[in-house]
Amino acid sequence: MAGFFYEGPKKLKANQLFRATLRVTLEQNIKPGGCIVIAVRHYSDFGDPQIDDREDENYITISSSRPDLSWKLGQSNELERHPWNNGINLILEKGELNPEDTVSLNLGDDASGCPGYRCQSFSEKPFRFRLGIKQDKELIIWRSEDVFSGTCKKAILNKEF
Repeated sequence: MAGFFYEGPKKLKANQLFRATLRVTLEQNIKPGGCIVIAVRHYSDFGDPQIDDREDENYITISSSRPDLSWKLGQSNELERHPWNNGINLILEKGELNPEDTVSLNLGDDASGCPGYRCQSFSEKPFRFRLGIKQDKELIIWRSEDVFSGTCKKAILNKEF
């Protein structure tokens, strides 16, 4: 069963540093070059993800239920689906993500001294992530529930916003 799950603070203050884990399970394969997209709206100044400096803000780690998968971080603003065109773009480099495999994304991973992930600098109720996939050149975004409710309903494929 597909799912998009959030584990982290239930409430955030504007510009706060926080730690959270996002877990994604899909009902389809993703081949090398395909992407999992965690989108935020274009006007959000939510932190820019990075994987280079473990002691700086917005450091993330990516893991999966299968150790043979290799991921890289793509541009955060290339999503081209207004208004959901910023966010975290995880590109599968090696292996194939199978249905029911789980991908975990740790925002503000503190295992190596990261102070946390930067929340956007203004209040928004509710703040939402949207889960999407990109295979070939088409980005498909799913509707999602309020991220801070704990979990989202089953991901429903929907090209309409």
